[in-house]
Amino acid sequence: MAQGGKSEIILVQAVGRCVRLYEGKEKAVVHDFKFSNTNYLAKHFRERLKIYTKNFNPNIIEGR
Repeated sequence: MAQGGKSEIILVQAVGRCVRLYEGKEKAVVHDFKFSNTNYLAKHFRERLKIYTKNFNPNIIEGR
């Protein structure tokens, strides 16, 4: 997930490919990044976090 932005469609598709289940798969790990020293990038992270929470099980989101 080494990409910025905040497009819900692009983000959900990318994460969806990672978390898609198949035989033998036990877990998927998706890493995102947060730059707190740049308001612009910090805002994008907050928007992506909202997308994760809306579209995926909020119980699996760590490191808020």
